[in-house]
Amino acid sequence: MAGATNEDIWDAIFGSGCFMYSWWVSSESLKSGKIWEEEVSVENPYDDVPPVLRRLVTSAKIRKACKEMAADETLRQSLRKECRHLLYNADELDMDAVDADAVLQWVVFDGEIVYG
Repeated sequence: MAGATNEDIWDAIFGSGCFMYSWWVSSESLKSGKIWEEEVSVENPYDDVPPVLRRLVTSAKIRKACKEMAADETLRQSLRKECRHLLYNADELDMDAVDADAVLQWVVFDGEIVYG
């Protein structure tokens, strides 16, 4: 059993269809060689100024979020399980759009799931 590679993470999160949700404004890949980054824009849930927040998402930030989420007993069991798969058992990783959206929100909103 091994954790997810950068490619596994990108497939699971950015290939999930989570950007179908209206709060995600845009996503731009900044991948270059061994650097895996994505700039995402999301509606600002806290204030109208600015109306859109831009955040840099990296595989390290996603791993950190999954580690925190896997330990958070207030979250759905299925979400926690997928986070554990991403960290420790990539062969079992099967993240859907709902779970990927939650992970991305956790990253961009500093440990919160604001939408959905």
